[in-house]
Amino acid sequence: MKALNFEQFGGPEVLQYKELPDPILDGEQILVRTKAIGLNFADVYRRKGNYHVAGKPPYILGYEGAGLVEKVPTHIQHIRIGDRIAFADVPFANAELVAVPVDRAIPLPADVSFEHAAALLLQGMTAHYLVNDSYRIQAGDEVLIHAAAGGVGQLLVRLAAHRANG
Repeated sequence: MKALNFEQFGGPEVLQYKELPDPILDGEQILVRTKAIGLNFADVYRRKGNYHVAGKPPYILGYEGAGLVEKVPTHIQHIRIGDRIAFADVPFANAELVAVPVDRAIPLPADVSFEHAAALLLQGMTAHYLVNDSYRIQAGDEVLIHAAAGGVGQLLVRLAAHRANG
């Protein structure tokens, strides 16, 4: 399979698009052929060496994506080959094939594009965490969001307004 990877930390010049072995599935993973992948600041930080990266090079970036199921262990009955799946918090997503834990596979409705799903999940989870867990915004709260230009910021504005306006 082809994958976007790097063997040393640095700027975008360390990125390579090359052939790597297909992922090996364990009994609780499905194989997804990606149609779209997410790109987040965490990917840039990892490439630069600012975030911990487990294992040995080559490192494959990415943690979210969407695509079509290609392999399913026989004991898993609720997911089938050909299903549209989105996933988040799954390492090595910047590849043609991704081993996705079954508990991270999200069925993707036909009216949601692969691109939208791949771009939304991690940012959406972050924004949801901020308005519900970091501080549970209540009706009537005033909320200051310092940066609303990126994906998390845009989602955060909408979620915070919804919560604050009851």
